[in-house]
Amino acid sequence: MNLVLDSSVIAKLFIEEGDSHEAVELFQKGSLADITLTASELVLYEVGNTLLKHCRNTDIDVDEHMMRLFYLNVEYTLPHEILFTGALKTAKLYNITYYDAVHVALAEHCKSFLVTEDRELLKKIEDAINMKEALRIIEGESGKLPGDNGDQVS
Repeated sequence: MNLVLDSSVIAKLFIEEGDSHEAVELFQKGSLADITLTASELVLYEVGNTLLKHCRNTDIDVDEHMMRLFYLNVEYTLPHEILFTGALKTAKLYNITYYDAVHVALAEHCKSFLVTEDRELLKKIEDAINMKEALRIIEGESGKLPGDNGDQVS
């Protein structure tokens, strides 16, 4: 199984928030369950920007965090024509940013869920799930499949 991650999930590995432990757990359990975690290379730039903003005027070593991004158990996908055109259509259809649409288009291309903590995407995108739901899927507690409209599979 494959799960596509956006920057709202990956950033939680580096910026302590109330649900950061779920991001850590997602990476740990995903690895143990032979789940492929995928992300667009765009997340490297988005997370870098988030880290820079968040860590400005602090003692946190942004350079170290940025280097750790390259060693995560994530398959980063290079942009390609299908992703670009799919993202443009998706951005227009759902009235979301092109940046967000890249992650959605990648999930569609991979026939996967998009794991996000972006509330707007969770509302608008059928196959967008939060980290808690992703953990339930990894643990086998959810029979939900991409494109199933939330119906449980027996």
